[in-house]
Amino acid sequence: MDWEIFDTQALAATATISSSVIRVRTSGYSAIGDLGGAIYRRGTAEPGSFTSADGAIWVIDQEDLSPQIFGAAGNGMTNDLAAIKNALSLAVTRNVPLLIVRPHRVCMSSATDPIQLSSNTTIIFQGAGSITQCTFGLPLFYALEETNITILNPCIIYDAVATTTLPTVTTTFNNNQGFGPNQGPDRDVIALFLFRGTRGVRLVEPRLTAKTIAYASLIPLGFCFGPGPNSIRPVIDIEGTTFIDGAYFGFLVFGAEHWGAGDIVSDTWSQLDTSVYTWEAPGHVIYYALPNNSALTKDYSFVKLGNLIDKGTPTTDTLPYSGAGSTSFKFTGSPTDITVGNIWSARIAGLMDAGGFNLLAGDIYWDGTCWAGTMDANAYLGANKVIRWNVGDLSVGQRINVGRIKLRMPDSLTINGLIVVALVTESTLDVEITYDGTSVLQWIEGSFWRCYIRLHLLQPNVITTGTPLAVTLQAPSITPDDGWTSSADNRVEIFTDSPQFSIMRVGEAPASGNLTSNNNSARITDIATGSYRELSGHGDGGIGYQTVYVTPPAGPLVTISNIIPKGAVLLGVASVVITSLGTSSGLTEYSVGVSGDTACFGTAGAAATYSTDNSKWANSSGFAFYTAATSLQLTGIGGNFDGTGLICVRIAYFHFSAQYDVH
Repeated sequence: MDWEIFDTQALAATATISSSVIRVRTSGYSAIGDLGGAIYRRGTAEPGSFTSADGAIWVIDQEDLSPQIFGAAGNGMTNDLAAIKNALSLAVTRNVPLLIVRPHRVCMSSATDPIQLSSNTTIIFQGAGSITQCTFGLPLFYALEETNITILNPCIIYDAVATTTLPTVTTTFNNNQGFGPNQGPDRDVIALFLFRGTRGVRLVEPRLTAKTIAYASLIPLGFCFGPGPNSIRPVIDIEGTTFIDGAYFGFLVFGAEHWGAGDIVSDTWSQLDTSVYTWEAPGHVIYYALPNNSALTKDYSFVKLGNLIDKGTPTTDTLPYSGAGSTSFKFTGSPTDITVGNIWSARIAGLMDAGGFNLLAGDIYWDGTCWAGTMDANAYLGANKVIRWNVGDLSVGQRINVGRIKLRMPDSLTINGLIVVALVTESTLDVEITYDGTSVLQWIEGSFWRCYIRLHLLQPNVITTGTPLAVTLQAPSITPDDGWTSSADNRVEIFTDSPQFSIMRVGEAPASGNLTSNNNSARITDIATGSYRELSGHGDGGIGYQTVYVTPPAGPLVTISNIIPKGAVLLGVASVVITSLGTSSGLTEYSVGVSGDTACFGTAGAAATYSTDNSKWANSSGFAFYTAATSLQLTGIGGNFDGTGLICVRIAYFHFSAQYDVH
């Protein structure tokens, strides 16, 4: 007989099996149907093998390996750590995948407990397969300077509570791996996935979730990719969508040679009080940083990511700590090209803090109004900015080429300069800002060279704290390698519905500079009327429009006060009867003019659609320039207005002044 069948491995181990039996099949590990059944053949001892009562050693004789075959309960409650490690050891030895098809729980107490991944490891999560990490202070998986590691569809659940200091076992684990004090941030070793110096890592559709959405129970760090003990730089690729729900930190990447990922979606977040939790630092969905190792500081790296989405839902049992500046995404510190899809965030702590890179991205959107009812953006914004693109470790200009930047600002904001950039060269910024508050004077500031800045500013209320200075062009904080020392050769265009359109400014700093000296120029357009102001170092000039609808009160005339601004050169006056004027007081026509010359801009009949325009001006010269604000008069002809009807009056004018808009 070649085969013998047993209900469980335990029963097979107590049996005396005939020497004629070549293979043994079990229907379960400890119970029939527990998914621990397997086929065995005679062999020598290895993980998963058992010895029958006759002394024969039986080893697993199939390619499908799962932790249940090694004794895992797979019920999400029992500690399956040993079974998972044994199963993985045999899978790697045989170069076959480890299958995770049931919910497993992992509890650790020793520095040797984390699951170490060696080269050529493949783990596949299927169906209900998941692993719950119930220990704070140790990674779930780690690999040091290995190659070719693949994990498909990992579903990881975190079920632990943070302590104010890192456990002693964390330091022991760190020291055991040969990480010196200059290898990276202290918190890297508590990542669920810790890859140091590992090249050829492939993750597909990872999903990380905190079991309890509470202030101290979130994932400390999802993924860490950094140099290994011998300074080998990691190469990481993540395919599909990464989903993280409930984390202080999503990704910590430092010193990577290449990092590629698909879409990254994050939901609930929190920030621990960094003065209480001594290991804590400002948390982000992504933090791409320099290694502390100076030998790697200047190495070039490349980052290519899909869409970045941070829903920004805060914990509600205790609101996130507000003193850290936990923006959604942070990239800083090394010569890097970053290519991403669209970037979207509703995290009230801000969207991005970055520097030392070239950025190519799709549209960028931040909605700071989602949680403004319970969280004060003025307290939470990192560096008091929604977006900060800083110099970082570069001394050359950064190139920022993105789609539309759309920002919805909370009405409660009072901070100025919420978009700050430095050393941006030959780039285009297209920004739309919505703000219904009354306090913010300044939106964009930074050092630009040969850039085009287009700001669509929806700001319908009067700013009560001063005169709006929408954009400030500043001198660079350092002299870049290409030598420019001031913001120069830039074009700024602003489209706004602000009632302070006529006094809004584009500034240049320091105050001794002006727009002419650096060849900067600007245009500010009123989107309601089409009026615009053209700003340069020679002054402030532009075309203005005014439109007024008038129902003339009963009487001989109506005055439209100060409709022609001081210093205007009048280009045109037109009027049209929208609703027929009443004739009960003898009115047959009306005229348009100024005090002392009431018909200089023409006459028209009282019926609807009758109109005046420049062709009907009674005097074609002598009335064009006005040194003081001037009113128009509508005067009844043949009789008086009787208080009925509607007239539309529109004027066009050119204005110019010696205003430099430099402060």
